[in-house]
Amino acid sequence: MARIVVIDDEESILNVMSGMLAADGYDVGVIHAGPDLLDQLEAEEPDLVVTDLRMEPTNGIDVLEYMKANKPDCPSILLTGYPTVEVASQALSLGVFDMVAKPFRIDVLLEVIERALEYGRTHSGTTTDMRAVLGSSYRYSNVVAESAAMHTVCDMIDRVSSLDMPVLIQGEVGTGKEIIARELHGASARKHAEFITIDCAKGMEELKRLASGPGGGVLGQAKEGTILFRDVHTLSLGMQENLAKILTLIKEQADASGSDRGGIRILSSTDKDLRALVDQGRFNKDLYNRLIVLSIEIAPLRNRPEDVPFLAYDVVRESAASDQPLPIIDGAAMELLSAYNWPRNATELTEVMRACVSDVTGEQIEVSDLPATLVQAAKAQINAQSGDEVSEDFRADHLKMFLRSAVS
Repeated sequence: MARIVVIDDEESILNVMSGMLAADGYDVGVIHAGPDLLDQLEAEEPDLVVTDLRMEPTNGIDVLEYMKANKPDCPSILLTGYPTVEVASQALSLGVFDMVAKPFRIDVLLEVIERALEYGRTHSGTTTDMRAVLGSSYRYSNVVAESAAMHTVCDMIDRVSSLDMPVLIQGEVGTGKEIIARELHGASARKHAEFITIDCAKGMEELKRLASGPGGGVLGQAKEGTILFRDVHTLSLGMQENLAKILTLIKEQADASGSDRGGIRILSSTDKDLRALVDQGRFNKDLYNRLIVLSIEIAPLRNRPEDVPFLAYDVVRESAASDQPLPIIDGAAMELLSAYNWPRNATELTEVMRACVSDVTGEQIEVSDLPATLVQAAKAQINAQSGDEVSEDFRADHLKMFLRSAVS
């Protein structure tokens, strides 16, 4: 039975929390905040500490400092009704597992507690990686899924990864179609076989790779693996007809082999409406029928602003030098990033954030660090929706996004 220690300066909160956790099957200890708080904590051997932030004379940050120095393998959760960028940064540097805003929903807190305990059981002695632990926004290793639209995409990956049928992945330029294709391959029984991309925009020379080259070309190399035909709409009608014949042959060979995996799996991607192109006589109908047995559609980034903070912090984390502190994105800057319509989607966001990390001189990425054209367009969008003020609610929500996106 996991031991959870709850720390607060309000007796009523301690009573409610202890009763709730005990009813859920946990062994609960409570510490009423006071001068001897740390002495009481020293006598405990908890699996998890849940502490309030604002307490006297010892506050939640003091508790986190003590835990990092004396019980580093025990995860901690910080409860606060007063989130600020400074508190989030400080808590992160002290290894907090998660930060839960008050008032909180009981089911949300219990979910965080379960993840923290699981992490403590499996990662004792390691550095906390919030991106790996708080997986609701990262159901697949390279897919941010905070938005409902991306949850739907992940649901589709779950459903179709085991089905050896062609999948067409549709989405605007820069939405990450190849990332989804690779995750689909990685989630399938073919994950140990080859994943090969054919760039259809390169035309006939690229298609020739299918049958020519070492090992029988791509078709030989990708045996029991996956081939992605990227930007399939860019093929000429003649090449589309040839590809339709090749895919028919692959299907016939797979059927004849009787293999459980059916030979090679075919994925394709496009930023066009292929059905409309077929109706216009600009896309081969036989090829269309071969490609679109199943389909996954990725929404543009402007329609899923919830994903922007996580994507932005991913780029910040990956771009920061090893000896550079992880820059915090100021709340006002994050609101502008989330309001901007991102014509080139995640590709453009990556370029912007890399430039910010390269040029930032302090510990924060501020509005002044963003491109002037982006700031102007985003402010216009905010003005059109709800006025020009940066909402305090957004600032508070942004702190949660920061904690769940960054790696301590």
